[in-house]
Amino acid sequence: MVSPRTKSIFLFVVALGLVLGPISYFLTQNAPEPTNPPIDDNSTPPTEFPTIKQSKRYMGEANGMVVSKEESIFLIGFSNYGNEEAINASLLNISGVEQVNISKQENSGETGLYAYTIQLKVKPENTERVGYFLMTTFRAPPFSFTFDSIGVPAKVNFPPEVLLAKYPSGELSNITMPEEVPAYIFTYTNNRQVTTFAIDAIFSGGKLQVVALENPRVYKPPTDTEYELGEAEVLNVTGYGFSSDVDYEETVEASEVEAMLLSNGVNATIVYSEPNDFFFVTPENSFELVQALNVSGVKAEEQGTDVKVFIGNLTETLAVLDEASPGLDYSVPKGLLLVSANQSFVYSAEEPVKIYSLTPGEMSVEHSTGCFFIEKYADTICRQMPADVQEGELFPVNITVKSVFGGILHPVIAKPILG
Repeated sequence: MVSPRTKSIFLFVVALGLVLGPISYFLTQNAPEPTNPPIDDNSTPPTEFPTIKQSKRYMGEANGMVVSKEESIFLIGFSNYGNEEAINASLLNISGVEQVNISKQENSGETGLYAYTIQLKVKPENTERVGYFLMTTFRAPPFSFTFDSIGVPAKVNFPPEVLLAKYPSGELSNITMPEEVPAYIFTYTNNRQVTTFAIDAIFSGGKLQVVALENPRVYKPPTDTEYELGEAEVLNVTGYGFSSDVDYEETVEASEVEAMLLSNGVNATIVYSEPNDFFFVTPENSFELVQALNVSGVKAEEQGTDVKVFIGNLTETLAVLDEASPGLDYSVPKGLLLVSANQSFVYSAEEPVKIYSLTPGEMSVEHSTGCFFIEKYADTICRQMPADVQEGELFPVNITVKSVFGGILHPVIAKPILG
């Protein structure tokens, strides 16, 4: 079966003007060649028949190693934004872009009013960084690009023979590969890197032409992370909440708890997560403990140095565990109850007592919700805050600053210090 990505290789190559030799090799299945037979003056001139050039096409996938990258990035994209001068200026503003060549055509499709083919001159060592900013900056307004293709021309080395499927029959054959195959790779793929390619090979006129296109893969740009203690200013308080641990055998009906709180003047939302039906212990003799528990009717299994103990009847499970391994420390999982109340509950030192007394379990986290502002990074963040903060008040936060290629990712991550 031929994938749509494999079929798109030639459209991509033609659209970007990749020079691979005569492009007719890739586009023509039967190329006629005129013949000039000798003419007999005493006979009727014969009808001329073209010579049919045989061609065979093979497709498939294989791992290949990038041996070289060109100083170019090619893009095919669509947008309703038509100001070429602004696009050109923004591209040149990306550090590492040395030259820009833009071709724009009107586009009648749903992807945008204009279709762009763009070639950038970028040194191979800068393609990853430039590619990242292309995908982030130009997908956002005002450009709002939809990219069909972004690639770097490269040469790739494959094994001497690659198993490919004949098109359209699917018959498999070992195809002898050239020493270096022209390809398109992602901007974040580096020299000497091994990755997977879709391959298209055509035999025509006794010659072999091969082109490869790198398959999609998971990519995470390199990030630098720094941590610091900072301050945040409260912009608003929208509600309050807390969480509590609920015993394993305690049943919690969230709707009933919500109704009880509402009857006491608190409009709250309850989310309840049931506890796991197992827990882990880490004994010195994990194998022997698993045997003893299973023999005694408690299901358990070894996972590395841990023993996963499944809960049937909690009391019986713990009794068997205590008998099999006296003095072993363990903790039984608890359910988690999350309570979020709007501002009909005004926080005070006395009010929480009433709320918590109506809620099952043991309270473990207490907070307010709302938005706060971090002046140093000019970021507004909406999430949990300390329970007793007021609008305009400052409170401490742990700040995580992540940067990609030297640019800070906004908003920064800020975790209030709850107390």
